[in-house]
Amino acid sequence: MAATTRHVFGRLLSKHNFGALTRLSTCQLTEIGLCSPCQVLPVQAPCCPLVRKRSTDLSQKEDGSRVSALQMKEEDFTRVISENINSVATEDRVGRLFAVIYINGRQRKITTEDIIIVEGQFPPDIGDRIKLEKVLLVGSKDFTAIGRPMLNRNQTTIEATVIEKTLETTKPFYTYKRKQNFSLFKLYRQDLAMLRINKIEFHGV
Repeated sequence: MAATTRHVFGRLLSKHNFGALTRLSTCQLTEIGLCSPCQVLPVQAPCCPLVRKRSTDLSQKEDGSRVSALQMKEEDFTRVISENINSVATEDRVGRLFAVIYINGRQRKITTEDIIIVEGQFPPDIGDRIKLEKVLLVGSKDFTAIGRPMLNRNQTTIEATVIEKTLETTKPFYTYKRKQNFSLFKLYRQDLAMLRINKIEFHGV
């Protein structure tokens, strides 16, 4: 292997064919001993996929880990946004809030004094006051807080009251199987529950 390497390298240099040397791929240069996965050649051509140096723009955190300058800018931006949202929330300047909740397998956009209909089985009785904890999003005219996928239950408070439980209008259901002398026809009514949204509060990020 050493003899082959010297022969190829000597042939390239003897003809002064530096263009052919720069056009070799990284794998070919590695085979002849001119390049390793951690080396960077001083002469690079556009068609030569050589290994480039890693960015050295790193900063030291207090816990000893190293983060890039871009990550530090993102952290500073997130911190500033969180402080602004918390200041708005503590000074009671949020105004009318809206939210997106997840209830009985569906997502609903709600605001204060809305009445929503929940389809399917719903255990609470009429007059019960419940707290909705599966909150996907809370927002106002100044900000929007989005969960990943849900917000922490300590960040928001959404309360609702069950005002009515009833059945929907009768619907028919019919099915059959070809060539099997089978058919089925029945009527059904689905359970419905109506909720009134009493309040939506946001306690900060």
